[in-house]
Amino acid sequence: MYNLLMTDVLAELATLLNQSKWLAPTNYHDEMRAFLSKDKKNPEFVYPEFPTAELNELISQLEKEPSPTALSTNSTVAEIIRSRRQKELLLLSQLHLAENNETFTKISIELFGLAFLEAYLDSSKEDIDLPFSFASQENTSAEEARTTFLQTLEKYGLEGWTIQIVDTPDFRMRVKSNQKLMLINQETNWEFSDLDGTIAHEIEGHILRAANAHRQKDQLFQKPLPFYIKTEEGLASFLADYCSTSAELNRKYHSLKYYAGYLSLTSDFRTIFELFTSYGFTPENAFQRTFRLKRGLKNLEKPGLFAKEAVYYQGMLEVKKFLDEGGDVHKLYAGKVGLADLHYSPIPENQIIPERLLNYLKKK
Repeated sequence: MYNLLMTDVLAELATLLNQSKWLAPTNYHDEMRAFLSKDKKNPEFVYPEFPTAELNELISQLEKEPSPTALSTNSTVAEIIRSRRQKELLLLSQLHLAENNETFTKISIELFGLAFLEAYLDSSKEDIDLPFSFASQENTSAEEARTTFLQTLEKYGLEGWTIQIVDTPDFRMRVKSNQKLMLINQETNWEFSDLDGTIAHEIEGHILRAANAHRQKDQLFQKPLPFYIKTEEGLASFLADYCSTSAELNRKYHSLKYYAGYLSLTSDFRTIFELFTSYGFTPENAFQRTFRLKRGLKNLEKPGLFAKEAVYYQGMLEVKKFLDEGGDVHKLYAGKVGLADLHYSPIPENQIIPERLLNYLKKK
């Protein structure tokens, strides 16, 4: 098997293209204050300087490498290496072309497999109208949440995971599977989900799939396969949207993000911000959610979209369809893999599948 799906050049390129680094503005708080005080119609984020010369050298080296077929006689490995190359080059193009909103948006949509189909939009409009308000569901501190999450990991017999509380403005929770790390924003809020819904999404969605990947015998399947994000977030969202105590609130939230992503194709930052506030988001939360749909774009007075934030709802609908039509839940939980690539992944021994999902399937 070819080592971990990629060549040394691809591995170096993947490390350099770490999105969380290049898409984290250095002036987020300043721009939020100016925007919320109405000193600015739209924010002007400053991002870390992109290492263009270093990236160009890596691309040059990649172009000189043998084809994936030459690198491995195994057709599965060759196909995954080819897909990995495609994914990293799309990611490079997205970051490299951030000055052009239209091109950035087009590449971002391809990278995350986003599609604004009529059926998905109709479904999102129905779920947006669910009779629930975005108001605090919990009186739980970040430290209290951390304690509960650690107890959940212990229940599943998962060792070696760390949960840290951090001061980072652009997310509530984040799982870094390769590091066995979960991050909690110290200012986390509970307006979009309760504690149970968060456990369903973050632990029973993201962390359990990672734990099952770690149990794969073949290194090829211990790491995420390319283009897995839509299914990854879709499964985590499905667990929260249909199998948790705050299911309909979670679904309303994800549907609103999807619809806001659709409107972002023709709208500036402030228009999307005002959409979120019209549905009851606090100004700070509306700013954060709008930023996540617009992150990476340099000109926020013009339309544009960072597609990852909108893909949760679409992924959820696709995962629900897969399960409702009798799709193999064991394949779905084989590791970090997208629906289109489930046929590649073997089912690991001692696989963990959350009870709430098994209960959902029993009712079908």
